Amino acid sequence: MNNKEIVENLTKKICNNMDYDPEKDKAGSILVILALTGIVLSLIRIIQECNSNKISNMSDEEQAKFLNDRIVKLCTKNTWISKWRLNKIVKNNLSPADYKFIGKKVTDAIIKTGKDLEYQECYALLGESKNV
Repeated sequence: MNNKEIVENLTKKICNNMDYDPEKDKAGSILVILALTGIVLSLIRIIQECNSNKISNMSDEEQAKFLNDRIVKLCTKNTWISKWRLNKIVKNNLSPADYKFIGKKVTDAIIKTGKDLEYQECYALLGESKNV
């Protein structure tokens, strides 16, 4: 399975965690998946920038392991500052109407999915974030 398929499966997992039914909204489901992909890749880039001193000398595998541990730790702690920063990113990637409708669900689903993030998914996200 290539990186794009892994990232797509991850965003579908987030959709499932937010109880979004793509069958009800066929056209919107593609937009939701694209928005979620943008949000998740933005999160990876922000974590990379915040920890640039630590990861600058690491290999891709070490970076993926570090990011995986960091994401799981942030999602498990679930502090108000982490949630606030995530909400800010979600708000920047969604229209005001969409944010009002699904913003909280997206934030909660990303946190729930991040708790169970696997190394392979994180490695794929790292690879795709370099292409953005």
